[in-house]
Amino acid sequence: MKEASRTSWGHSLVPLVMLAGVCTAASAQSIQTPVGSVLASDQPYTFFTASDGNMWVEHWNGSAFQWNNLGTPSGISLALPIGVTETNSTNPYAYIVGSDGNLWVTHWDGSGWPWNNLGKPTGVSIVQAIGLTTTENNNPYVYVTGSDGNLWVTHWDGSGWPWNNLGKPASAAISATVGVVTVNSNIPEIYVIGNDGNLWQSEWSGSGWPWTNLGRPPTGAELVSRGVGAALANQGYPAAFIIGSAGNLWEIQWNGSTWIWTDWNYPLVSLTTPIGAASTNGNLATHFIAADGNLWGLDTYWGWTNSGTPLGVALTQAVSEVTVNGGNTATARVRGSDGNLWVFDGAWHNAGGANLPSSGGGGGHGCPRCRQ
Repeated sequence: MKEASRTSWGHSLVPLVMLAGVCTAASAQSIQTPVGSVLASDQPYTFFTASDGNMWVEHWNGSAFQWNNLGTPSGISLALPIGVTETNSTNPYAYIVGSDGNLWVTHWDGSGWPWNNLGKPTGVSIVQAIGLTTTENNNPYVYVTGSDGNLWVTHWDGSGWPWNNLGKPASAAISATVGVVTVNSNIPEIYVIGNDGNLWQSEWSGSGWPWTNLGRPPTGAELVSRGVGAALANQGYPAAFIIGSAGNLWEIQWNGSTWIWTDWNYPLVSLTTPIGAASTNGNLATHFIAADGNLWGLDTYWGWTNSGTPLGVALTQAVSEVTVNGGNTATARVRGSDGNLWVFDGAWHNAGGANLPSSGGGGGHGCPRCRQ
């Protein structure tokens, strides 16, 4: 690790020292619950709630990992992480349900991270995160399930964040999420698991959000058990990964005329904790924490790879999967038994997070911004 490069003073007058880009202080906080990761300005941004109750963001500033304290909405505590997205490929947005039951967003506006209240569906509580995406007009879409059992979406329409009820499959209840992708730059597609064991899809048709039953793996006996993620494959066709009830990893992909199931089996060990799915220049990639404790990855061109663990650190929590290097490299982010965020991009990197600086009550004042 490098020697301390400089000492900074936050607005709370707490002395902060940057060690290899990770801020530390005598009174430390630690990351707790992941909110998600997104690529902005060609760099991944990863958001967590922390032990001080605040939202924190980690990003690579060009030479080191850096953490920033984004605080909370005034008078509101953070309750249920929903996810992240971006606009203009430069502005990260992080969404979370507050203690008031409303959906809140914080985003980079060019000079800071303001918080905005997006409300909730009338008479309905937000129960579960389903996924997020952004369309070609830089309009974020946020999907959740409500206490009424329906799928709800709020999106930026140019002037506000209206809520719309997308219903649910006619013959099944929504039990879990798989993922969300945008097709042809402007058609959001949502994939969920129904309590009938089938994979269901809803997409914008131009006038509504019809539901389509994509069924289950063609073995007949295997149900859709757990969601892994969704991404775009060759020619921009959508694909979704799920784990079947027999433990195999399955991919379903649209080929232009029909949906094709592919059995990717499993790498001799059970796939216990999915991390996510991503596109890598037309191929697809996904990572897992497996029953042997190692990070296992599948590239649909290269097959399965055991990437092990950081030296002396066990993998304890899945965080996210993000593609970097111009779409060439799918990276996995996990939390280790040392409390830190670890990044695997072919090698293991410690991004810190186990020793955040004392928040000092400030929002966004934890460390100097990399843009400054």
